Amino acid sequence: MPKREKPSRGGAFYRFVGITLLLLASSLCFSSSPPNIVLILTDDQGYGDLGTFGATHLVTPNLDALAADGMRFTNFYSASSVCSPSRAALLTGSYPLRVGIPNVLFPNGAWGTNPNRGLHPDEETIADLLQTKGYATAMAGKWHLGHRPALLPTRQGFDDYFGIPFSNDMTIVPSMKLASNIQFNSGWTVDTIQDIQAQANGSYPPLMKNQEVIEVPVAQDTMTRRLTDYAVSFIRSNAGKRPFFLYFAHSMPHVPLHTHVNFKGISGKGIYADVIQEVDWSVGQIVTALSRHGVRDNTLIFFLSDNGPWRSYGNHGGNSGGLRGGKFDVWEGGFRVPAIASWPARIPRGKLNNHVISTIDILPTLAYIAGTKPSGRAIDGVNIIESLTGGFTDDLGNRHIYYFLDSQLAAVRKSQWKYVFEHTGHAVLEPGEDGENGRSDFSVEVKEALYDLSRDRAESTNLIERHPSVASALRAAGLNFATKLTAEARPSGVDSSN
Repeated sequence: MPKREKPSRGGAFYRFVGITLLLLASSLCFSSSPPNIVLILTDDQGYGDLGTFGATHLVTPNLDALAADGMRFTNFYSASSVCSPSRAALLTGSYPLRVGIPNVLFPNGAWGTNPNRGLHPDEETIADLLQTKGYATAMAGKWHLGHRPALLPTRQGFDDYFGIPFSNDMTIVPSMKLASNIQFNSGWTVDTIQDIQAQANGSYPPLMKNQEVIEVPVAQDTMTRRLTDYAVSFIRSNAGKRPFFLYFAHSMPHVPLHTHVNFKGISGKGIYADVIQEVDWSVGQIVTALSRHGVRDNTLIFFLSDNGPWRSYGNHGGNSGGLRGGKFDVWEGGFRVPAIASWPARIPRGKLNNHVISTIDILPTLAYIAGTKPSGRAIDGVNIIESLTGGFTDDLGNRHIYYFLDSQLAAVRKSQWKYVFEHTGHAVLEPGEDGENGRSDFSVEVKEALYDLSRDRAESTNLIERHPSVASALRAAGLNFATKLTAEARPSGVDSSN
């Protein structure tokens, strides 16, 4: 009888067992000392708008130091190139279409949208998951996932909320609940809210505390400073007492640009550079607060932008850092964002991460770190803890990343290859200047294309005729996923209460 061959010790089975044991050990270690988590999101900041990402026109010493102390990502993707969908994806681990938020929400129903829509309260957010593990949870800044009472952050897992409910170029609507001690600025009264809504113009966002409007219009020049003060206070109140999750979503550098008087003109290179310098200062304040209260080593900080720059605003928009396109686009400049992660206790210092990663991966990763997992609802992200801590990364090289414009699948990436479907897209015809929007065309016919992003990140050379089989495979994968996702899509939330 022939001898049965022993499996090779270098075989896939032993490698699988080794990885499983490693993950189990690290999970037990994480759960025994769960880290604090700080998730910082900027608004419309381009891939080239950080010193550590090659910017020479901006001063970002605190963010550069954060990257030096941790990990910088070169292939980090938002799940959308516009505001609301990108935030829905970040907080739920799902493509925006899956959770019913494929396009931008407008509080006044602009562009035919339903003003009562938002993220469904039944969706499970990062905050929901961490709350179940005993985390204190708070949000500072721009929400933009529904301004109605049932759709606000305090109904989505956050214990406390301080910020603006939508973009800073949008305006309060009369249905919002006003605090009894509301502060009116610029000579406003209750009647002004009705008048402004009737005019359907202007940028007069409200400042909210939990469910109530406490100031209108918000003093935008001091917004970054006040949000930072709130964040530092939250850290001080919870450090060393219980693990905490802080979601800090800046309203800047979305237009109209505003900065504190201490930062006006500080860069000598225009208000956009001033704004980025104040955001950088804010990050420094948070890192200092964590250190001061003895929790920096076991705090995971993620920093990233929600999507690419709004290029039609010219010198008030950002820089895509050599990538093609920006906000509204299927191109890399719209979806690929600057991203940094720092966790001194776990993440190697000064690490450059080239893996293809998405905002949808943050929820499953944080759930794993906190010793929990999503409840069973379908999501699209994957746990990237191995990549984050410098371990095995095979699976990330084989994944697909999908680029949606509203509900339409416009492109798909796998490895270095990006296939672009024929679709109607966007182009900036003439950028504006000094706060004025330029001219854009949202009816551009984009032709089918294939790009090798490892050699052509500017997407300038269409290789579809040279590699038809690659294009065909990506096209088929994309169509199959889009069909499946559409069938599984869940509804958005709607709050029509008075």
